[in-house]
Amino acid sequence: MNATTRIWLLSAVLCSVVVIPAFSQSGARPRQLNEQLQRARTALVSGTSLLEAKARVDRVVSALPNDAEARVLRAEILLAMGRYDAAAEDAIVACELQPNNGTAHLTLAEAAFHIGDPATAERSMDRSSQLLVDDGGAHVRLSRLARELGLQEQSVAFARIAVALAPANARANYELARAFVFASKTDAAASVLANGLEAGLLASETVLSDSLLQILQKHPALRSWF
Repeated sequence: MNATTRIWLLSAVLCSVVVIPAFSQSGARPRQLNEQLQRARTALVSGTSLLEAKARVDRVVSALPNDAEARVLRAEILLAMGRYDAAAEDAIVACELQPNNGTAHLTLAEAAFHIGDPATAERSMDRSSQLLVDDGGAHVRLSRLARELGLQEQSVAFARIAVALAPANARANYELARAFVFASKTDAAASVLANGLEAGLLASETVLSDSLLQILQKHPALRSWF
């Protein structure tokens, strides 16, 4: 697929009104294939083997090409493998199958960014945020993506939501601090880190090894930690 065709496909899916009948529930999937899907998800989450995860989900998609859940999972696996074009293709199919699947739109947004289509990435990011309002983990990803797209205020807003949904989640707090640094709000970033370090939620070693956060080590609010 050449660049022009790819961008057209990524943009067109967001305007699609055709919904292809989809297999999206485990009850509609044969038990053996459902087990393959669950094992693929476990392999992805645990990080044991992306190749194993893809091989298992490939079997599901081969048997059930309209299985939206399998398409989204394979897109996420392909993202983790750095195969962004293929991830985008699966995400497009998933969005066509289930236009209200927020994870499908989020995966499409991330894939679109990596293949050089920021306009589609931003549109898909916005659509995903409308659909995943109660998903803290998704908002961490949305904040990171907004930061990569250069959208300072959106990055902060998404990270704030992530922390509001899961105050004790370290990833959400680190991401909020990064978003504040990116938006040149270093006092706010230092406050997030200081509170997290005081609570034992965050680690000074992580701050020092983070390319964005390490600049805060000399901030007065963090003086006792570094």
